[in-house]
Amino acid sequence: MKSLWIFTSIFIVAFATLLGIWHFGAVPFVSDVPAAATKLVASLLIVTLFTERSLAAINAAVFGGKQKLYESEIRDLDIGLELGTLQRANAQADAKKYRTKLAELAGQEETVRIAVGFAFAVLISAAGVRTLSAIVMIDALAEWHPEEPRTHG
Repeated sequence: MKSLWIFTSIFIVAFATLLGIWHFGAVPFVSDVPAAATKLVASLLIVTLFTERSLAAINAAVFGGKQKLYESEIRDLDIGLELGTLQRANAQADAKKYRTKLAELAGQEETVRIAVGFAFAVLISAAGVRTLSAIVMIDALAEWHPEEPRTHG
């Protein structure tokens, strides 16, 4: 997991360095901001949904097998207790072991979710200028230079 954090950190530093090269200027808003903002919020909700589902799919692919195995072992212990084929003390000790493993697995899932989610967030925010084009006039920026006074007409 440490290598995942190192990779994420390197990615963010490289991305920030690239952003430092570009220069940004002021951008005017579109004429109907409320309507455009409504469309923008809907788009962002869809992006959020895709991001959340992607993180869930990554965790399921990486940790799903172990999680199902541990949960299955706990169910088997419950069945053994109900049928009377297991000693209660042994079953409780084994169940505790599997629950501890499930908790450790949940911690690892959270670490992956945070690290990959942070990388996704940086990529999504990089696309933010394009996303925000729904409420700002990006084309108007190409015609305007900061050294020259802005005229409306």
